[in-house]
Amino acid sequence: MNHKKKIGIDYRVFQSGYANKGVGNYLHHLLSFFVSQTSSLYEFSFFLFANEPIHDHGFLESLQGKIRCYYIKKAKRFDWFWENVRLPLLIYKAKLDLYLATVCLGPIRSIELPFFQPVCTVGIVFDLNIINCTYDPLSQVYRKMKSYRIQMRSIKRCPKIITISEYVKQDLVNKFNLLSHQIEVIYPETNRFIYKESIPFNKIKFYIIMIGESPNKNISTGIKAFNKAKKYLPELEMVIVGKKEKILKQMTDHEPLQGIFFNDSVDSEQMRALYNNAQMLMYLSLDEGFGLPILEAMVCGCPVIASNRLCLKEAAGNATIQVNPFSVDEIAKAIREIIYNPQLRERLIRLGFERVRYFRESGSKGKMVSIVSSLIQ
Repeated sequence: MNHKKKIGIDYRVFQSGYANKGVGNYLHHLLSFFVSQTSSLYEFSFFLFANEPIHDHGFLESLQGKIRCYYIKKAKRFDWFWENVRLPLLIYKAKLDLYLATVCLGPIRSIELPFFQPVCTVGIVFDLNIINCTYDPLSQVYRKMKSYRIQMRSIKRCPKIITISEYVKQDLVNKFNLLSHQIEVIYPETNRFIYKESIPFNKIKFYIIMIGESPNKNISTGIKAFNKAKKYLPELEMVIVGKKEKILKQMTDHEPLQGIFFNDSVDSEQMRALYNNAQMLMYLSLDEGFGLPILEAMVCGCPVIASNRLCLKEAAGNATIQVNPFSVDEIAKAIREIIYNPQLRERLIRLGFERVRYFRESGSKGKMVSIVSSLIQ
């Protein structure tokens, strides 16, 4: 006989612009795998908590259980009241066995843990970019806010924290004074991308990809390096998956944008087409939780130029050209090397496939089953 269990999920991650991005995809795959592996042992009822009306973002179907939705209208000014009073009260009344809370820190689009945790709570922390990126004005604002201090205490109260990389785990230990055994690393999933589907992307043929729009993505340096490389490769173009207005605001120098295309509404199928037909991905981030686009590109046989920052070395391994993210000359040289040297290009593709295989065979997803099972028994 299956044991009946009630699992609460903070659904806001699918409503705050994260649904089709790294955070949303990570949570979706994590929970889908857990349910598929434990459905023979437990009969689940899922309680979804949101501050906007709940619509299916392709996630609800994968839960395979009874679903109850709780829409708690958010006050315009007092988000802390929603998170620390109304939400804990509903969690308590639902008599949950476990509450899964995604933590997205920051002054904008924040999703935070309630300080009062009436049931066993697992926090899922994707990154600490807003704390690490001290050059970002929003980081300076957030670290002075009361909600930041509350989150430092709230995270400590969770019996388990799930995160995406050993890098973030060490960050949590150092910055939040968590114990190492309190944190489990579960690597992200790349199965939604397939190698070499010959789908054209807007008839652009000879191009580089960059992804992101926030300051930590370092898009402005990538644009400078692209323009420098374009002097030798006039037919080269670049596709940036991000909002043009946000990126241009970060640029201190007036750089030409000839041959650069911006697109901030790319779905999974279009993203696959971009990777499969690109000359390379340039991923020059200054801070990340993991760097999932690196693996996504590798799955599709797309060579990668990656920042040599510590935050990306876990994903990149030895399967990328690693560059100083501030050196325009070094990045431009790496672009030319991949295009002019077919042996180097093939070697990067082969090493990329091996890197993807390493993560797929790591078995880290199985940790989700053991973590949750141990907490709800």
